[in-house]
Amino acid sequence: MKRCAAVCLLAVALTAAAHAGSAGPPLIASDELGAPGRPLILEGLASDGVRTTGLALANLSGSAAQCSVSLTAADGLGLGELSVRVAPRSERYVEDLFAGLRGVSGARAAVSCDQPFYAFAVVPGRVGGVAVVDPTPQEVKADAAPCAVNSKSLCFDAKGVVHQPTTATPVKRYAFAVPPGTYTRVKMSLDVTVGPWYTGDPDGKHLIYWFVLNKNFDMLGMLYFRGPAAYTALSRYGIGLTHPKKIKLVKPFKALPGHTYRCENDLDMAAGVLDITITDKATGDVVRLRGNANVSQLTAKAGDRFIIDTGFPEKRTPDEVPSFDWAYQDIHIEATPK
Repeated sequence: MKRCAAVCLLAVALTAAAHAGSAGPPLIASDELGAPGRPLILEGLASDGVRTTGLALANLSGSAAQCSVSLTAADGLGLGELSVRVAPRSERYVEDLFAGLRGVSGARAAVSCDQPFYAFAVVPGRVGGVAVVDPTPQEVKADAAPCAVNSKSLCFDAKGVVHQPTTATPVKRYAFAVPPGTYTRVKMSLDVTVGPWYTGDPDGKHLIYWFVLNKNFDMLGMLYFRGPAAYTALSRYGIGLTHPKKIKLVKPFKALPGHTYRCENDLDMAAGVLDITITDKATGDVVRLRGNANVSQLTAKAGDRFIIDTGFPEKRTPDEVPSFDWAYQDIHIEATPK
């Protein structure tokens, strides 16, 4: 089952590469393809006695590829390295990426090859089926600085237009290194100019932001806009919660194409609330979503990152759709220490 799933999907990858110059949209986004010296990162991998993780590799070039896989535990501990050779225009599948290791969850694999390539992981579900783990978008990194207004807080900024999704690059990821410490409030804002609703599903969830500490488990906030037949703003959030247990907020909201909205995600853990404010910058109209924070503080350790994704890939998950020709700009984060 695992091998069948991997080979079928690898055939898609090889077909996409072979038809990269065709008129139709690519099946693999350009920022997900690996190039020599540019690793692909696979996150959320497991080997727990019930599940193992398989690794699928596709060599997209006409020459043999030598690939290396560096494995890291969720806490940053190295779990070893693998070396894999892949023939030209072909695929390899590693049945058990963590062979001999158990009790592994939330692990990370960095895959590098000396030829253009593609990689993904296959993780069986606990009660059947498989999950395909695609490469995370390439990160744009930025550092923290004391905030101008409140020097006790740390500010992180990515100014100007940070992303305009296209079929080749539907997602952009920003990563901000968080100094170790305990934080009681984290505010994030960005502007989004709404473009056309996705023609394949205009009422689907168009992602405004996915805002986490390291990964989905610690989600400071996520916001979607739905299109004409639904017209809602939808948020999910929760620290230390699996996705089905995330807190959900929904409110009627009519996002207008061509309008720019300031979206503010204020997780005030000391006060016990999450406030999401959406402001139409042209009219001043405001919509608010409010919920209870499920923790009183957030602790960051060395190597932790605030991560923000904008945009979503096409045809990956039902009801989640890309936001082609929208514009995201001026990301700002304020983190207040305890």
